[in-house]
Amino acid sequence: AEVRVLVAEDDMISQRVMVKMMSTHGIRNVDVVGNGAEALERVKDAGNCYNLLLMDWNMPTMDGLAATQAMRREVPAERLPHIVILTAAAMSGDREQCLAAGADEYLTKPISRQAMEALFRKLGRREADKAEAVAVAAAADDKNVAAAAGASGV
Repeated sequence: AEVRVLVAEDDMISQRVMVKMMSTHGIRNVDVVGNGAEALERVKDAGNCYNLLLMDWNMPTMDGLAATQAMRREVPAERLPHIVILTAAAMSGDREQCLAAGADEYLTKPISRQAMEALFRKLGRREADKAEAVAVAAAADDKNVAAAAGASGV
């Protein structure tokens, strides 16, 4: 399946940089929003299934931390993307604050090529683990259906 990325960033230049960075890594399916409230709405929409959310910490309307906390409360865990909070002003304790808010990761801007490649490797493992979990659940369901059919004489 194709990787879908949502970028939540209020700065237009940063938006372009992120989309270009995704393109460099072969990812063409990138949506861009300008604040955390828009990101929350996109992630809550059942028609959208993002693998990765790159979200700026400091944005108008709703910042990245508030949006992350709302997503963790309002979106089923199996539909949540891998949430990465981005900030240009890295301060001591920021990483811990982001993780406490429910982010999966925290990266400082500008994002290095190495950091992005590491993120994609991790995302690939996460997607493989999700696919395996779905396959195991489906196999268990098939066994339960077969057992129920056998027990009922069908």
